[in-house]
Amino acid sequence: MEHDELEEFVNNELDMRYNITPHWHRRANYIVGDKVRFDGAVYRCKKSHISNLKWNPASAKALWEQLSEEG
Repeated sequence: MEHDELEEFVNNELDMRYNITPHWHRRANYIVGDKVRFDGAVYRCKKSHISNLKWNPASAKALWEQLSEEG
């Protein structure tokens, strides 16, 4: 495992275990790679955008990739 991959893995594990990922907010500026928590799941931004209610992570699959299940 490369250093960058290991760092990302550790950060993801810490996010999941300690809930340190910030919650999604509408009218926020998100850039590619940002992670947010929404309805108990963690998502990563796939396309930079300013959020709105219709573009929440659970609804806007073109903008968000789900990284974890709700829980």
